[in-house]
Amino acid sequence: MIVLQWLGARFYLKILHVPKTVLIPVVLVFCVVGAYALNNTVDNVYVLLLFGLIGYLFVKFGFPLPPFILGVILGDQIETNLVRAIMTDADPWLFITRPISGVMLGLSVLSVGLALWQHRRTEARLAESAEPEVEF
Repeated sequence: MIVLQWLGARFYLKILHVPKTVLIPVVLVFCVVGAYALNNTVDNVYVLLLFGLIGYLFVKFGFPLPPFILGVILGDQIETNLVRAIMTDADPWLFITRPISGVMLGLSVLSVGLALWQHRRTEARLAESAEPEVEF
């Protein structure tokens, strides 16, 4: 694969020079054809268009897309593994008392806390810089 990528890199970079007015409709047609070819039903195309509309609305109203995409892609695997873990031990403290899962949960909580702290710090700096200075 590395050799194939190395040989084709020159041609792959030419896509950057294709105008968006040409590239976007071509990609959209490939998506519709792929959705239809999945099960040979138009229902898949409707689902594609529905989720395309939802994605557009997410972008329009400022929702972050990466968490949504990760949730859609990894949701089934996470649910399956959660059921497996609960089947091995029904103790709700299972995820905290085990070292690896405890560290992962701790890092997750730390990550959310850090993001909230940075957000509040940024808002405080913006509010501080927006206040007019009064001199006596």
